[in-house]
Amino acid sequence: MASDRMRVEAIADRLVAELRRLGSWASSPIEPERLVDAGPFGMAKLAPTEWPQFVLVPRLREVTAGQGALPRDSDTAAWATRQFDGVPEADDVIAVLRDLDALVAGRSQALVEAVASGDRAAVDELLMRSRAGRRAIR
Repeated sequence: MASDRMRVEAIADRLVAELRRLGSWASSPIEPERLVDAGPFGMAKLAPTEWPQFVLVPRLREVTAGQGALPRDSDTAAWATRQFDGVPEADDVIAVLRDLDALVAGRSQALVEAVASGDRAAVDELLMRSRAGRRAIR
């Protein structure tokens, strides 16, 4: 998990850098009530550049601090591709999110492989992390 945490930290750092490069990083905090019932990807209350800064990056930082786990699945790149359609400057943001999705998908593949090989300890560990990830994103 330590290498996963390092990869998550690198992804969070790259995402922050890309949002700053686009001029989309807010210098002041968001009103907390805008984060309540914001819907998937914050679409009900947040701009496409706000959700990564105020929701995704903090959750990734929790994972790197060992206070949460990655979710079971992730489709952030697909969401970003739709949100930033026609904005070529955002291609690097999408690439970072694609890396996050690949990391999450790789962990899902690890579970499939552990089940197929009959490695009960690995299955238990991966399921525990998955449950912790679901709790962390609620």
